[in-house]
Amino acid sequence: MTETENVEFKESWKSDHLKWVCGFANADGGKLFIGRDDNGYAVGLPGYRKLMEDIPNTILNILGIVTSVYLRDADGRKYIEIDVPKSILPVDCNGVYYRRIGNTNQILRGNSLTEFLAQRSGITWDSVPVDLAIDKLDPDCFSLFKEEAFRSHRIERSDLSLPPYDILEKLGLIHDRRLRKAAVLLFHKCPERLIPGAFTRIGRFRGVADLLYQDEIHGSLLSQAMKIVDLIFSKYLIAPVSYDGMTRVERYPYPKDAVREAVCNALIHNNWSRGIPIQIRIEDDALYVSNDCIFPSGWTVETLFERHRSVQLNPNIARCFFYAGFVETWGRGIQRICESCHENGNPMPEYKVLPSEITLKLSAAQANPEGKRPSAVYDLSGDPEEVICFLKENPGATYEEIAKELGVSRSTAYRQLDYLRNTGRLIRNPHSSKRKWTVVER
Repeated sequence: MTETENVEFKESWKSDHLKWVCGFANADGGKLFIGRDDNGYAVGLPGYRKLMEDIPNTILNILGIVTSVYLRDADGRKYIEIDVPKSILPVDCNGVYYRRIGNTNQILRGNSLTEFLAQRSGITWDSVPVDLAIDKLDPDCFSLFKEEAFRSHRIERSDLSLPPYDILEKLGLIHDRRLRKAAVLLFHKCPERLIPGAFTRIGRFRGVADLLYQDEIHGSLLSQAMKIVDLIFSKYLIAPVSYDGMTRVERYPYPKDAVREAVCNALIHNNWSRGIPIQIRIEDDALYVSNDCIFPSGWTVETLFERHRSVQLNPNIARCFFYAGFVETWGRGIQRICESCHENGNPMPEYKVLPSEITLKLSAAQANPEGKRPSAVYDLSGDPEEVICFLKENPGATYEEIAKELGVSRSTAYRQLDYLRNTGRLIRNPHSSKRKWTVVER
């Protein structure tokens, strides 16, 4: 008998051998023989009677699975056979997932772990439990979440007064009295101590390769989201100053709402299992936000700009960002970025998708000395007067409703609305609670 994908030999029992049991359970099952050498010959096993009781109990307590354990005899030499069935659910050994591949026992990491968890039971990477005491989480991170959740009105006020453990349970961040990885990213002062690469890098470039200065943003994901946006607009961007009468007007090259949405999307959807930080690159006329990702099967870049369901790589992280009021949950993040760019006079955002990376490009809005948008040449399809007629009767219409009514794409509707606003036919205050369109009669 030799070692195969389903057979492993060990001369004696050690607790470290639980990794091999875990690996078999996460593959197609297998047999672990204790008391046989690497060539499969029985060498005898001292203390086998006690091991017959200890081994199955240890496996059950640590791995949570039931195995069959048999005492075997070969020419008077006792050995133990552990029959490990394939588990229908993922099995971890002290927070680490092993899988038998060929004759080796391998640790699942990165995309392979994410895909394995999703295929085996639908468990996401941010749901995986970790061995970390709750008192290692940062009270300031809880305070930040409670302050933002209080303002958003998306969680019961009474829940915000609960102790940290109960809040985490309400948020679904505890499993079997163990913290999930999402809890570490959201409430640990320095999550990269447990999850490498859990930070954001920002760089200011002149041209393609000339780095002028850079920063690294550390801390919980919620605090990173706030620090990143504040730093971009206070240090990395310059707002030309103009005056409207006696009022000083500062107009940044990118709408703050679009930048905030882009940053939050990257933090939520980043494939943190790869250990690669989010990167934000700021050039003279463009801002890039890049994060590692697992793009949904069958999706294309065009899918992002169409109406689509929200597919979340890290649903636990997304849920907490929603409760804090940072994002919505209906797959409208990209639409909100497009709307913000349109209202600010920026070109539409561009996305580039690679096998394991997605990059958003925001192009700067150019302002003339008066701080107004320059005139533009519009490539219109359809009659803009149809938009006017529709908005007279439906002043509260959304971009999607306008596009649907006219039977055109969202990008075409954006161009028509942009043309009408710049020619003085339409007015819309993006800061108004009702956000209604006003038709200016000639």
